[in-house]
Amino acid sequence: SRIVWLVAVVAGAVGMWVSGTLVKHDAGIWPVARDGLFARVCRASEAIGADCAASAKARGATLAAPLPWYSPCEGLTLRRVHLPLSFLGLSYFVLLTTWLLVVGRPRGDDGRWRLLPRWVAFFGGAAAVTLLVLMAARVQPRCIWCVFAHIANLLLVVALAWLHATAERSLRPAQSVDRGFAQVANPARFRLAVVAVGFSV
Repeated sequence: SRIVWLVAVVAGAVGMWVSGTLVKHDAGIWPVARDGLFARVCRASEAIGADCAASAKARGATLAAPLPWYSPCEGLTLRRVHLPLSFLGLSYFVLLTTWLLVVGRPRGDDGRWRLLPRWVAFFGGAAAVTLLVLMAARVQPRCIWCVFAHIANLLLVVALAWLHATAERSLRPAQSVDRGFAQVANPARFRLAVVAVGFSV
């Protein structure tokens, strides 16, 4: 269980790094990084038909998020700010990795609020599979770093599912024992057992 938790944390950390690098690339914050690891991998991936630059400009590569904006003339208003899709991935990995480090591994007696990462990971895994299928079908440009982020995401999803399943299995024996004690301690069943023993004597 600890090993699976560590795998989840490492996958989340890798996803954060890749997504953060993609945010800098897609938003044009890092235009001079042409000789680093990111650029070298992008150039090497061109041999298999991937194109990092095209993926950053593709349809659906940005999100129009309404964010509060204050100006002296208009006051507080909502404006649509275009964010790279990789920013959503970065937020996703930050949330799940921080949750694993701060809240810890899931337990069988967790409340509903602690099921949040399970559902977030479910939708994140579905999104990763969808985007991988779109890239494989060439509906979206292929991006090697996006593939790395999706693989880290799927590994994180599998690890979280494993942790939750292990926690639920560990709780079942305790629940069955508790039900057994409750049945023995049931007053009606106890009186019936006393009557049965009296007749047998």
